[in-house]
Amino acid sequence: MLNFAQQLFGSDTNKEFAMFDSFYEHPDLMFLNDATVQLTCITTSLDDYLSPDIIQLLHRTESQMCNIASYHFISYNFFFFLIFYLYK
Repeated sequence: MLNFAQQLFGSDTNKEFAMFDSFYEHPDLMFLNDATVQLTCITTSLDDYLSPDIIQLLHRTESQMCNIASYHFISYNFFFFLIFYLYK
């Protein structure tokens, strides 16, 4: 999954850039590995997975979005936050 994220968000112009390259310099700081086997659909509400504080924070953040670009940025950040939260 992390390799997929690198393809989506990695630099097209700088081939030396790697989002998750810090592993080689600081392996003790890595909290997530790329052991994902498959993605699965969440058939229930996010409320079942996230605490009320997190849901409130997301609603507050979404209400402050000012354009479509920021919407996509926050959506991608939420995706990675959710992955971290579910696998920590």
